[in-house]
Amino acid sequence: MTIAAALIALGLAGTGPVALPVLPVQGRVDPQGYGVAPSGYGDPQTYGQKPDGYGAQPQGYGDRSGYGTPPAGYGAQPQGYGRSDSGYGKAPEGYGVPPAGYGAPPAGYGAAPGYGATPKGYGRAPTGYGAAPGYGAAPGYGVAPPGYGTPPKPPPPPPKAVAKRPETVKIPPATPGVTYRYDEAGRFLGALETIDNTTREYNASGQVVHTFVRDGRRIVVFDADGKVVQRAGGGR
Repeated sequence: MTIAAALIALGLAGTGPVALPVLPVQGRVDPQGYGVAPSGYGDPQTYGQKPDGYGAQPQGYGDRSGYGTPPAGYGAQPQGYGRSDSGYGKAPEGYGVPPAGYGAPPAGYGAAPGYGATPKGYGRAPTGYGAAPGYGAAPGYGVAPPGYGTPPKPPPPPPKAVAKRPETVKIPPATPGVTYRYDEAGRFLGALETIDNTTREYNASGQVVHTFVRDGRRIVVFDADGKVVQRAGGGR
């Protein structure tokens, strides 16, 4: 029965009260021999039989004739074995003869160049050796300095003193309080301080330079040390 016929039969039988729909299946042609057991398959008649030649020994098996006999020529020495040619044991030509110049030292061998000859100038002291430079020569020694032994001339009389006029001190105005002074470049020069009838002049460091004391129209000027350096208004 082919697969197509089996499917058709199954569809017609159904599996229960409700029959399955029948599906038309296209017929298929199986190949020849499909599903057929090969010849002799499952046939117990040939079971346990050995094929032809099974266990038969090959031809000559176990034949020991000639065993242990060496082949022809085994152990025989080849032709000419042990014979030497005419040059065997003879040294080649020139063997043991040293080459030309062998063992002869080169020219100048063993001669030390300049050995025993002192170099030029050896043993001679250099120029000036042993002479102390300037030793025993004192330049100017024993020579009197210029003017020695000549009585000195009297010193010239001092110049006549010139009367120095006392420096005139500019009298500042009697402005009450403190007045600061500057130069044209704007640098600080000092200050003037007037209290009552006394005016003090200070430098830029704050030191008193002059003191002006007024008595009516008379003015007396003192320096930093308290000495009178000028009078004004009533003569000096």
